[in-house]
Amino acid sequence: MSVYKAARVYNVPEFTLRYETKNNVDLECKPEPDRLFTYKEKMKLADNIVFLANIGYGYSVTDVRCVAANYARFLGKTVNAKGMLSLDRF
Repeated sequence: MSVYKAARVYNVPEFTLRYETKNNVDLECKPEPDRLFTYKEKMKLADNIVFLANIGYGYSVTDVRCVAANYARFLGKTVNAKGMLSLDRF
């Protein structure tokens, strides 16, 4: 099967498929960054934020990112960010 046809059949960008078939990308690479929080930790953080919003302490997106960074530090996780986490770390 040609790269062009495979790209159409599997709905993958042709450039990406050509790039990967030329051995330019390690096939064992991860498609997304590792998540900082487990599912339970994320749900506990979300429940806390919702609780505070219900009693009148609403957070902006920036505030949530700062609270999440502080929560990660509290859990003993390594946080590279100085003040807040990026959205892809959740």
